[in-house]
Amino acid sequence: MAADPPTHPDRAGLDEQRRLHDATVDQRAREAALRRQAAVGDRRRQQDDDDRRRHLAEQQRAAERRVRDEQVRLRHLAEDEERRRRQAYDAALRRERVVTHLARTDPARSGELLRAQQDVTRTEAQWREADEVRRRWPSRWPW
Repeated sequence: MAADPPTHPDRAGLDEQRRLHDATVDQRAREAALRRQAAVGDRRRQQDDDDRRRHLAEQQRAAERRVRDEQVRLRHLAEDEERRRRQAYDAALRRERVVTHLARTDPARSGELLRAQQDVTRTEAQWREADEVRRRWPSRWPW
């Protein structure tokens, strides 16, 4: 007699096939989860790098702004000082002219004229010094 094909499939074979299929699906799911974790890690590292670069750029801009602000402050101080010295020099010149005119009519004022001339010399030197200090700072204006 010839062997009849079994009417019921082999239960052990089906169970083995099901286990292999389940193992393959589980393996694929684990690999997909690992790939997703790796992608999330890569994205986080990229974002951290971008944040770090952005933070460093902001720090650099803030440092440049502080330097620029300090230079502007010092330039303004130098401009103000030069302006005050120029005004003092102009006042000394006016005083010298007045005293020169008065000394022509009153020779007793020659000492006062000498002091006025010394004052002009001193204030002119101070103004020129302040002008040199002001010129060391870059100007706001192109002319």
